[in-house]
Amino acid sequence: MRLRIPQILLVLLAFTTLTGFTGQGRFSKPVEAGSSSPLLNQLREVVKPVYQLRGALFQLRLELIAADPANASDAALLQPWLEMDEADAGYAAMRFDKLRTQEPPKRLKGSASLAKLLGGMRERKAIEDSFVMLMDVPGMETGKAFMLPEGGITALAASAAARQRIETRIASIQRVVGSFQNLPAQISAVSVAASEAWKQTEKDANKASKGNLGGLLGTAVNVVGAVEIGQEVLKDIEAVPELVMALTSESVELSGVFTSLAGSLGGAWSGMNFGSIGGLSSGLPAGSAYDALKGLVPK
Repeated sequence: MRLRIPQILLVLLAFTTLTGFTGQGRFSKPVEAGSSSPLLNQLREVVKPVYQLRGALFQLRLELIAADPANASDAALLQPWLEMDEADAGYAAMRFDKLRTQEPPKRLKGSASLAKLLGGMRERKAIEDSFVMLMDVPGMETGKAFMLPEGGITALAASAAARQRIETRIASIQRVVGSFQNLPAQISAVSVAASEAWKQTEKDANKASKGNLGGLLGTAVNVVGAVEIGQEVLKDIEAVPELVMALTSESVELSGVFTSLAGSLGGAWSGMNFGSIGGLSSGLPAGSAYDALKGLVPK
């Protein structure tokens, strides 16, 4: 399963590992879109938990890859993905699934776009290359079986740090699933916020029509945010049904993998609730539950 990373890429990735991914991210930093900002950020917060779950499962797969001693020299490739924000990791996982089946030119274009989102100027090439390589790593295909070799099981069992990370991810999964009970209230609140936002836009437009400079600027900034960033938020909402399907298959698969490993991991891992990974699908809302948000996005 050796990843065989070129030496020059390892140097770039060492820099990336030291600094982390420093780009805007998809969810980890608020969007700035003038007077549309509060609404767009609120809309994104409503769908964020689905991406967090997808990211947690993506990172659990990476934990298994990283545990294999055969991949020890490639730690610089894996570490930034293990440390990144869960929701951003979920967005990356979604792109990962789509690009895996694409022809090389589309893979490169999509990977470059993701790298621009996640990283600063000096990191982007390393992120892009690492993402492309991860697509071909055995065991990284969503919903497919993963066999950890004996050496990997032994190394994982002995790693207190890995146990803590996995425990934290499982706790995060349980917490996020529990948050879905608040979804109806969140959708109601963002609907009210949208109504107020449009009232402000109308006020700015009325001022602008009378030649008021403040109204002109307010309207211009709001429109830019609505058209450019609003459409990105709409894409996040529209992708939710696809994410829910991926979560269902991935949770079942990874639950089976970890449950089968449980007996080999030893006493230090006892009490770890691996079953909750597979059980998360029963707590997911239907993808259609988010449909009401689509009409709230500025157009």
